Amino acid sequence: MEEPVYQSTLKSGEILREEYRIESVLGNPGGFGITYLATDINLDRKVAIKQYLPGDLATREGAKTDREREKSDKKSSKTGKDYIREEAQRLAQFNHSNIVRILHFFTHENTAYLVMEYQEGLSLTEYLQQHGTLNQEELLGMVLPLLDALKQIHDEKFLHRDIKPNNIYIRHDKSPVLLDFGSARQALAKRSRSITTIVSPGYAPLEQYDDVASEQGEWTDIYALGGVMYYAITGETPPAATRRVNKDPMIPAITAGAGRYSKSILTAIDWALEPNDDKRPRSIEKWREQLLMDVEPSHHRLNHQTTSFSKFSNPNGGGEFRQISLSERSATIILPGLVVILLMIATAVSLYQLNQATQELNNLRQTVEIAQVAQQNANRGTLEREQQIKKLEKEIDAEQQKSANLELLLSQERKQRSEVEESRRRMQDALDRLRHFEPQAVEEAFQGKLPKSQITYYNVVGVRPDDHLIIREFAGHVYKKIGEIFPTATCVRYLRKLETLKNNQTWAFIEHTDSKRCVRGWVNATFLKEITDSHCDEHLSTLVTAQPCPDEESDPNQQNH
Repeated sequence: MEEPVYQSTLKSGEILREEYRIESVLGNPGGFGITYLATDINLDRKVAIKQYLPGDLATREGAKTDREREKSDKKSSKTGKDYIREEAQRLAQFNHSNIVRILHFFTHENTAYLVMEYQEGLSLTEYLQQHGTLNQEELLGMVLPLLDALKQIHDEKFLHRDIKPNNIYIRHDKSPVLLDFGSARQALAKRSRSITTIVSPGYAPLEQYDDVASEQGEWTDIYALGGVMYYAITGETPPAATRRVNKDPMIPAITAGAGRYSKSILTAIDWALEPNDDKRPRSIEKWREQLLMDVEPSHHRLNHQTTSFSKFSNPNGGGEFRQISLSERSATIILPGLVVILLMIATAVSLYQLNQATQELNNLRQTVEIAQVAQQNANRGTLEREQQIKKLEKEIDAEQQKSANLELLLSQERKQRSEVEESRRRMQDALDRLRHFEPQAVEEAFQGKLPKSQITYYNVVGVRPDDHLIIREFAGHVYKKIGEIFPTATCVRYLRKLETLKNNQTWAFIEHTDSKRCVRGWVNATFLKEITDSHCDEHLSTLVTAQPCPDEESDPNQQNH
């Protein structure tokens, strides 16, 4: 005896793969699987999870184990999970705002799960139940984005195969999104007696009843979407395709929607719902051209005009829609009188509108004349202002030229003042150096007296302990070295000669005596400091030089300096 099959749902709060927490069941569980509202624990966001669980192919035993009872396809080794995985891989390639996004696919406890974006809103079925049929603007606002989505799907050689109001979701911003593709179920339907929902009566064309994939194409999805549009404008599902083979009971859209929708839209709906697939549009582009043939952008904003329909039985068992109105007899008597009254009212309105238009035209003519006079006055005022502006511009140019000339004179004066200041500074520096080495001579020079000889002694200062003060043959660092003075030397005799070089350095002619010899030459005056006491005469007299200095008057350097 065959084991009974029990199909139950996952419990609220149950955790899948430590990633998703089940919140509730979305909709009613079907023969193909169950859709849940869940929370992505890692990303803290709502998702929709579809569990592959066909009734005669799998069962849930308790809360933990799913046992698949299906066998591989006779013509291939694919299982149901393989079909679902392939469809998930193809759908994940689509990135369109009107196609539901596939976020993840995984198998768990021997069954398959498809994780999708959770869409907040209402199915088209629920939306129409709450708001009634759509007007033309609302209809196009729903259909045109879905056409773009379907074109992308068809360009990838893929079909939806289950377009119906329950699989179209209307978000809170009124944008539609296409859900729940049926391609995998189409393949599985051949092997399972419970998976029959792929054929949705009223929206599935006749070729889907035979499960022959080679006879299906873009025209298959176009039929389904045409059925959705028919339902959106009439509130009624089209008859099943099997009922339309011999005697079609469907009222054409061109009749059911007359007066409320563009003729091209109604014609496009009837074209899409042709029972014979050879007579349907073969591509989305062809169908879109018919749909928008006489629809202008302004017509998308037409107000929703509601028309009530009643359904009456006919002898053939079918039904037809007739607009609720007065009886035919009353209409025959009253209609001619109404036409005359309407014509009279229209004539009176036209005359009134003509008088109003004539008055408005006269007012407009007066307004134009007043505006022309004002424009002429404005032009004269503009001309006067332009002349004043030109005069001011000339005056400004003259003032700017005067300012430039004054600036040039001021610049020249600054330059002269700078040169005088620099000359004064140099003279002051030279005077300071003279006062440093010969203070008495400078003072006497201003009195007209300059002594021929005056002995002055200096100590060496500012030389590093590991260095020497170099004595040069001539003033300047580049000249020949003729001697050295220790950094601690004292009693250096100044021989009354100074040289100031271009770099403003001052060199002094000196005589230095140590235990070996006496040397006369030039040193950098920066490193000399004057001695005020008189101990140097006694100090130098104790030194016995191996080589005495020549007499100052006979110093050969005097001839060069």
